[in-house]
Amino acid sequence: MRRSARLIFAAGLIACLAVPCLSVAGLVSSAQAQQGEDKALTRRTDAEKRRDAEIDQQYRAATRRGDAGPAVKSDPWGSVRNQPAQGTKTTKK
Repeated sequence: MRRSARLIFAAGLIACLAVPCLSVAGLVSSAQAQQGEDKALTRRTDAEKRRDAEIDQQYRAATRRGDAGPAVKSDPWGSVRNQPAQGTKTTKK
């Protein structure tokens, strides 16, 4: 190959590699810039934090089952399950 052909080939190769690299670098830098903006938007005042804590506490109090005593044992499949025939003994293991 002649020297000028090598030079053209090298320039084309650099151009082909430089465009994707610069595109990725541009995406990364814009993503970092946006991330910096979001940090400023998520800062909350102490009053907002206290209000959120109150709401959370009220939610937990509303969804708490309370102290109703021991759990009642129930058998949701009892009406579907076959009843043992009369006169037979069943033993629990």
